[in-house]
Amino acid sequence: MTTSPIQRKPPIRRKPNSDQLELKATIEDNTYKRRREQIISKVADVIKQHHEAGRGAVWKGIAHLTCKKARPPALIAADSIEDQLSKVHDHFRALLNAPHPPV
Repeated sequence: MTTSPIQRKPPIRRKPNSDQLELKATIEDNTYKRRREQIISKVADVIKQHHEAGRGAVWKGIAHLTCKKARPPALIAADSIEDQLSKVHDHFRALLNAPHPPV
């Protein structure tokens, strides 16, 4: 005796009505506006805090908001910038002119 496979009906997909869509759009719009106001307020507060620091206050505020840090100075032991540049130039010249490593 053979049995036939059970046939399942596809799930019924109901479309949301226009009231639900409008409510969802309104909630998203209000959330976006509230978040935008919070960000603007935070930017203003940070710039106000950094204003007393003097020159470059806005850039310090932006760096603070974006979590960016100052670039560390180069760690090349030399007496002057010219000496640093010379050492870097010599290093890369030697690196680029080096023979290929054996395979």
